[in-house]
Amino acid sequence: MNSVIELETKTASVVVYPDRAQVTRSGATRLEAGVYRLVANGLPAALVPASLRARGRGTARARLLSVDSERVFFAQAQDERIAKLEGELEALTDQDRELADQEKTAGLVGGFLGTLADSAGKDLGRGLAFSRTSLTDVQSFAAYLESSSVGNSAQLREVQLRRREVGREIERVRRELEHLRSPQPLERTRAAVGVEVTEAGELEVEMTYVVPGASWTPLYDIRVTEGNSEVEIAYLGQVSQNTGEDWMEVALSLSTAKPAVTATLPEVRPWYIQPIMPRAEMASLGAGMPKAMMASAARQMDAAPMPAPAEDYVAREMEAATATAARSGAALTFVIGQRASLPSDGSPHKTTIGILSLPSKPDYVTFPKLAAYAYRRAKVTNNTELMLLAGQASVYWGGDYVGATRIPDIASGQALEVFLGTDERIAVKRELSVREVDKNLLGNRRRLQYGYRMRLQNLLTSMADLEVLDQLPVPRHEDIKVQLVRASIPPTEQEELGALKWRLALAAGEEQTIEFVFAVDYPRDMQIAGLPD
Repeated sequence: MNSVIELETKTASVVVYPDRAQVTRSGATRLEAGVYRLVANGLPAALVPASLRARGRGTARARLLSVDSERVFFAQAQDERIAKLEGELEALTDQDRELADQEKTAGLVGGFLGTLADSAGKDLGRGLAFSRTSLTDVQSFAAYLESSSVGNSAQLREVQLRRREVGREIERVRRELEHLRSPQPLERTRAAVGVEVTEAGELEVEMTYVVPGASWTPLYDIRVTEGNSEVEIAYLGQVSQNTGEDWMEVALSLSTAKPAVTATLPEVRPWYIQPIMPRAEMASLGAGMPKAMMASAARQMDAAPMPAPAEDYVAREMEAATATAARSGAALTFVIGQRASLPSDGSPHKTTIGILSLPSKPDYVTFPKLAAYAYRRAKVTNNTELMLLAGQASVYWGGDYVGATRIPDIASGQALEVFLGTDERIAVKRELSVREVDKNLLGNRRRLQYGYRMRLQNLLTSMADLEVLDQLPVPRHEDIKVQLVRASIPPTEQEELGALKWRLALAAGEEQTIEFVFAVDYPRDMQIAGLPD
């Protein structure tokens, strides 16, 4: 018959994937020769049974016989935090009742003093009138009444203040308990490892399993300093987990692998195409079509591409503990350099993957038609071997927060553009300079000419590279023709969809003017929408 031994285990390491986690727990015990069933309690209920694996090592000579798991249900919460909070709540409730009694007593004393003052006031008044009471007696009573009232009021205020504080603590503990308690039946997983020991000794058993309810996403802090040719990027990982078990002081790794995606090849489904129906015709068929299908068809009809928007010591900056990267196939795993504690409460926890100093080329960009400002820009090159995964980024100019952006996947060697807010030291002005009808054309056509003047000035004390953007209208009818007639400075680039781009190098204090004129040629009897007034 197998001997059953309860094995005390604790979480040793965790690998967090974008949508789950792999947990390793370990525990050690001394075993004599024989066959044992080592039972580990308290594993999370969400544990994926098929993922449970075990191995052992130590001075004992042993053989692994089996690994299995089962669900265990409880009538009361097994979480130590819940039990602790429930005890806190009971103590706070008792304290509040005691304060409520003190508040009631102080109220009764206050009421008694008020009644006493009313009654004694009448008696003392009659006593003075008939010379039965002296003025000294009245003054003594008044002093007593004042002292008692002031003392009682102060005690009442203090009790009420303490009740408010206790009330806030009660509310906090109740909210935390509501968050931790589950409406589902209380359950955990029990794992059992069968071993045969042929030579006595110490045996350490490791159990590895996969749980859902955990994830991590990349975050970035991008910091640019004026005059610095490098951009500092703090590469962060934000981890959250609600797996049902706390990870305390564990060795943490973050992996880019997606087990759910890479385990199987996606199923190939038929690719259907069909004519797009007018809305009226689609509505006539709607009676027999599910609402979800109608909504999907409507989205396809309406889909359109959107435009992309002095001390004697030296103070030292505190260093951040960073991670080391290891590649396994196409996936990257970041091994965090310090142990981490992540409770199972779903709250986000940030850890530093690395602090990168990347070369950048600073310049300015302006689109005067949309905004009379020049925007600082840094073109950053990823010269590391790390893959910068897509994620949210907070951007800082020196010590000032500029705003938030989202960066795409940036592989080694690729570039990233970071915008750093406006700089009023690059003055920008755009105005309409030409609007006329060309009278020299004959026939049944009309030609309009429009011109714009852009004044650009560098108020910095150094050279500034400036990219200037503008555009020509794009015709949507074959009888409408648009062409660039002239430009005081030829555009560096002119794209098919009318985009114009100039690249200028402005010396300190230098001013340049760009003027361009374009013509719109169209039939005389045609009405044109979208031209300047």
